[in-house]
Amino acid sequence: MKYARPGLPAFSQEVLRKWKNEVKLQRKVQCPNQGCCSVYTSVSGLKAHLGLCNKGDFEAGKYRCLICNKEFNSESGVKYHINSVHSQVKAHLSNRSL
Repeated sequence: MKYARPGLPAFSQEVLRKWKNEVKLQRKVQCPNQGCCSVYTSVSGLKAHLGLCNKGDFEAGKYRCLICNKEFNSESGVKYHINSVHSQVKAHLSNRSL
């Protein structure tokens, strides 16, 4: 892997228990951020969402290219960057050695 994944926000055991209980009883859990209507059927889905939700204070970090240290908001963004920028550099270098 040529990129680093960001960490997810940290949550207290109490909050995680509350969310797990909601999923168990209601089969869903809603984003706790005021103004966000996103609903998830799993705590892991909610946790991933909270790292990206622009309605709250949670911050998950960014995906970072390990070749040049450029940061991206999404995994698809960093993958596109690596394939479009660094694969061209690699191809150029191998053509020079011929």
